[in-house]
Amino acid sequence: MSFFVDLSSELLYPILPLFLVTLGTPLAVVGLIEGLAEVTAGVAKGYFGALSDRLRKRRAFVTAGYALSALSKPLPGLVPAWSTVLAARVLDRVGKGLRTAPRDALLAAYTPPEQRGRAFGLHRAMDTAGAALGPLAALAWLAMRPGDYRPLFFAAFVPALVGVALTRRIPEVTPPPPPDAAAPARLFDVWKEGGAAFRARIVWLALFALGNASDVFLLLRIREGVGPDGATVGPWHLSGDVAALAAYVLYNAVFAAAAYPAGVLADRWGRRGTLAVGFGLFAVVYAGMAASSSLAAFAGWMALYGVYAALTEGVAKAWVADVLPDTLRGRGLGLVASATSLAALLASTVTGVLWTARGATLPFVLSAAVALVVAVGVAVTPSVSSFSRRAR
Repeated sequence: MSFFVDLSSELLYPILPLFLVTLGTPLAVVGLIEGLAEVTAGVAKGYFGALSDRLRKRRAFVTAGYALSALSKPLPGLVPAWSTVLAARVLDRVGKGLRTAPRDALLAAYTPPEQRGRAFGLHRAMDTAGAALGPLAALAWLAMRPGDYRPLFFAAFVPALVGVALTRRIPEVTPPPPPDAAAPARLFDVWKEGGAAFRARIVWLALFALGNASDVFLLLRIREGVGPDGATVGPWHLSGDVAALAAYVLYNAVFAAAAYPAGVLADRWGRRGTLAVGFGLFAVVYAGMAASSSLAAFAGWMALYGVYAALTEGVAKAWVADVLPDTLRGRGLGLVASATSLAALLASTVTGVLWTARGATLPFVLSAAVALVVAVGVAVTPSVSSFSRRAR
């Protein structure tokens, strides 16, 4: 299911900033669109995570979320304007908010703690395999039809529908009733009930998100760094758009290949150490992207960025799930998503404004600095969990 849905989403995600630039959209507006999209998803993840705990249902949220996202795909192709892109991104992110926390709670419920890193790693691997093939399809199309973006929005609708159909195959797992079944399951209750270990983890993840602007800025950095004349690789000459897409395909291919081994590593070595290394790699990548100007260098940094993502994205969810019981998991994972998405709104908006005013170097260096602080902070966070001795 996640393979098909991400094939659809990632076919469009890397072309959206390129599409917006061709429409004459300022970079500050590009950052604001991505920030608003992510904060919409984050707020929705928190609310619907809590609601799924209250209703003690998960699968219906997953189906509805993927259906809503599917409906958003063709909109920019029908009306090519930045306002339509904003509407489509927000609608898509509402769908993501509907499904993410209930889906992650299901994944955690399917697996024992000692295999949870593998479970989330396998999910990220399948998800990112789709994310590699989607941009590859867009790359092939734009190599043949440079600048012809609109048909891709309609093509993305097809795998999205396949993903929606597959949600009906998901087995439901009904969480147990809370100790006080008469009390409503409120989102922010989990801040207190989740304990000190949960609060420490959410603070570090939200702080990292303050320095982690949307990936669209990585693509725009490559496009800018390669320059208007593009780059030559062997017998091929790549435009800036195609070079950015090719680097994004490489990132997703590395991410997909490394996600499951990273989950295994997190189960054996510990989530905390795995995350700290991943955040450290992020700092290295962003510093390198700020200083580079060749396609070969950008390709190397994007490959390393795939390793960072494999070491953090699924592992962070397992790290949080480890310290939460089943009755709090939807709310806990939802609150993490809300906090990190609000931080991402600020990160993307600030990056767009700073880039416009001072160029790409300053926002990229600031992101690297924030990630380095978080890497050290996570490394020294206490490792003991009241729910699992494996949550290190």
